[in-house]
Amino acid sequence: DSPQTTSSPTDREKRLTYLAHQKAKADAVSRKQIKAERNEPFVKQIRLTQQKLQVLSVRLSTKEFEDVRRLLGIVLKNSATKSDPKYKLLKAYSNDNLWRRLLRYPDIVTILEEAVGFQRENGAAAKERNRISMLIAQALDSSNNPS
Repeated sequence: DSPQTTSSPTDREKRLTYLAHQKAKADAVSRKQIKAERNEPFVKQIRLTQQKLQVLSVRLSTKEFEDVRRLLGIVLKNSATKSDPKYKLLKAYSNDNLWRRLLRYPDIVTILEEAVGFQRENGAAAKERNRISMLIAQALDSSNNPS
């Protein structure tokens, strides 16, 4: 008789038990991460913000960094407390002060867009929006004041 070339049932059972144990450990870690994210729904956004602020703090002087951080806090507070959607738009073209003090830093723009959900509005989109608003206003005016 030829010797058996396959593993004995005992070895196979050991391997299956080991793999099942490894899968159970991985599942437990996954459940723990999901639970942590449920308890803190903004973990990714917080980490991204911390990382970007850390990078910026190294590049800027202490005073510059504190000014940027303070203004970022104001912008975030306004976006969270005001219902007007304009507080969630990044409009650097129309606000020189905001551009000069905050939006010129790519790390801050990343925080606002990716962590907080701001949207960029370029000059062309704003001009088109304003043009459409003016046309609507003119149409309403002409319907209210028939000649």
